Amino acid sequence: GATTLTQIKKAIEAAKRITTAGYLGDYLHKGKLVVPLGYADIDQDIRSSYSQRNASYEEYLMFFENNRTIHIESATETFESSEKLAKKAQTALSAKLKSL
Repeated sequence: GATTLTQIKKAIEAAKRITTAGYLGDYLHKGKLVVPLGYADIDQDIRSSYSQRNASYEEYLMFFENNRTIHIESATETFESSEKLAKKAQTALSAKLKSL
């Protein structure tokens, strides 16, 4: 596990790279396709969830620039909001798929 501040920072940077790579490689290219009718809200929640998660990583990394714990608090709130959006999208998608 990450035990020093340097290791923690590296872990956050890696998480950001992995999330970004997955989004760019798998989801963003989908953006060139037409979102099926009735799925726009789900699509928007997925995109917003990614954006918020990425913003939370940026906020966590800001802590390492000035050691202000407000960045940790803000990043945690943003990350939790991202998770709520992801769960909302998952629930909506599951419901749509079950109704097919």
